[in-house]
Amino acid sequence: MVEKCIRLSVAAEMLGISVQTLRIWNNDGKIRMIRTIGNQRRVPVSEVERVLKQNEEHKPIVFLEYQGQK
Repeated sequence: MVEKCIRLSVAAEMLGISVQTLRIWNNDGKIRMIRTIGNQRRVPVSEVERVLKQNEEHKPIVFLEYQGQK
């Protein structure tokens, strides 16, 4: 089965990061990429989904104090 892959610019936009950060993450092993025959990087959609899910699980909870009428 062929894995659906997207361009770095699309993946970076989905993740809310720059393309350069995405390349660094790949070099650091934080996200897996595939190289095309022309040696261009592509990101599997499953990797973007994995990172989004991982970030959602580690999102900090913010408590806001209600400043109602006194």
